[in-house]
Amino acid sequence: MKSSYKNDCTFLLKEINIKEITIEEKEKLISKGISYSEMISKEKEPSKEIMDIFYYMTKRDKREIANYVGKISEILYKKNGDNLIVVSLARAGTPIGILIKRYIKEKYNKDIKHYSISIIRGSGIDKNALDYILKNNPQGYIQFVDGWTGKGSITKELTKSIKEYNKEKNTNIDDNLTVLVDPAKLCKIYGTREDFGLSTSCLNSTVSGLISRTIFNKEYIGQEDFHGAKYLDYLESYDVSNYFIDEITKEFKNIKIDNLECEEIDKNYAHDIMKKVREEFDVKDINKIKLSVGETARVLLRRNPRIVLVKNKEDKNVSHIIKLAEERNAKVLEYDCGEYNCISIIKE
Repeated sequence: MKSSYKNDCTFLLKEINIKEITIEEKEKLISKGISYSEMISKEKEPSKEIMDIFYYMTKRDKREIANYVGKISEILYKKNGDNLIVVSLARAGTPIGILIKRYIKEKYNKDIKHYSISIIRGSGIDKNALDYILKNNPQGYIQFVDGWTGKGSITKELTKSIKEYNKEKNTNIDDNLTVLVDPAKLCKIYGTREDFGLSTSCLNSTVSGLISRTIFNKEYIGQEDFHGAKYLDYLESYDVSNYFIDEITKEFKNIKIDNLECEEIDKNYAHDIMKKVREEFDVKDINKIKLSVGETARVLLRRNPRIVLVKNKEDKNVSHIIKLAEERNAKVLEYDCGEYNCISIIKE
């Protein structure tokens, strides 16, 4: 489908023209048991203040981000060589996949394949997209990539989906997810375990190729179709997708990757934090709790927040969270978030 990116990514998505609804309408439908994947809410133009924060964070952190990209790129290329196929999870994974492709091109002069596909909690990964990738790259080694981990819902969905796919198709796809930021401690390969505030989490489609969140609604998606998405042309004047990619790419020449070590996975860490929050704030539905800076930004951009918990309001990683919360009139409370810098709770 169409996107505002250059030639750095092949989106295996069906472009659809679905009606966008308000956040309030979306929350009502979700509360009735309708999957979030069947609808999208209207994406509003980012405020000048949020754009200023995005530019500031990108300039401040671009070398650090480039280092994290370099680390995961080196690990993946050393492991898989020219057979590496980066499969990013749209949308938060898309810019990370593009940056891995750019890094490997600059460092090794190799053009690796990069596809961006959909995965949806409750529906799983787009199996038609996987069929396409394997058919066109029979010798390829698929590596799934995302932006960050929260409490691990997508990591679990990916593991479940790939186990089913491998059994059904007699394949041997690796279900491990690589992310830039892994505060949930669930990934074998990551850039950092710090709950780092990526500047891309300030924005929605305008830093992701003007692609909406992915959609799995059978009114629009047939049995043979890829999952869907909408191209948000009305936001073209706000688009900074290529700006972000270019700013980080410029830093590749200034970095030296000398540490490729990754710590062990801790499957209980995010679960224990979530259990504590659930009990202390009397949350009935565990899906209403979102862990990490990245997930909290998503809540503030497209859900109805009940409260935002931050470890330290002055921390650089949450500057955009504080501003987004102010714009949404959401209460912000300082709270011991463990090693997370931010946690949010959606209204029930």
